[in-house]
Amino acid sequence: MYSSGLDSDRIIYIDSKVTGQVSATATMAIYRLIANGTFGPAEIKAMTVAYEAALIDLGLMDRDDPITEIVATAIVTITSMGERDSTTIKDRALNTIGARRFRANAA
Repeated sequence: MYSSGLDSDRIIYIDSKVTGQVSATATMAIYRLIANGTFGPAEIKAMTVAYEAALIDLGLMDRDDPITEIVATAIVTITSMGERDSTTIKDRALNTIGARRFRANAA
């Protein structure tokens, strides 16, 4: 493993097709936390995918919403315990914070 080497003012963004194409774009909670840790490429990709999926599940469009920091912290914590499957990471993170999936058409 190696330090993520991310500048705290930059992030890794994996495109919406999750092709693995990576480019630096902007600051978000998960990337600030990743930059402070020691993770390999597989862990970074799993956390990034889990984070984006969790925010979609929660209906969070505003990446500056304070809940994003809580989600990011849960994801990093779960990954640091050895989990590498992005779906499992996301599900456990949402369960840990007591969040439920957002349904836009719920009455």
